[in-house]
Amino acid sequence: MISDAEVKLSFDVDVQGLKIVRGDATVDVTLECQRCWENYSHRCEIEFIYCPVVNDDQADDLPDAYEPAIVDENGEINLIQLVEDELIVALPQVAMHKEEDCKVNSENMVYGEIPLADERPNPFAVLKNFKQSNEE
Repeated sequence: MISDAEVKLSFDVDVQGLKIVRGDATVDVTLECQRCWENYSHRCEIEFIYCPVVNDDQADDLPDAYEPAIVDENGEINLIQLVEDELIVALPQVAMHKEEDCKVNSENMVYGEIPLADERPNPFAVLKNFKQSNEE
């Protein structure tokens, strides 16, 4: 389940004369926990400041506080796409419940054992045989 995003935008001109789009957004999404594979609700909250620019040269000259928003051939920016991209970036890289809310806790987790280097077969051993057969 995904809810509608609550988005607030304000448009302004800063002291340098740059046009800026300042905003914040909140959305509730359902994610799948990568520990227990159960769905859980996650609130995603973001804040952003964009400055519309025509090209990459203008983007390079922006103050660090502003993200560039490239305008299209009509001089417009796609606000929906900007907010959507910000929300996607704000999602956790690995979705997991808080440990106290998850069915699987760290005490129940099982990790595989890695064999010692001398116990593992050499993956290049096949090449040794290949080299010998080519010399004949």
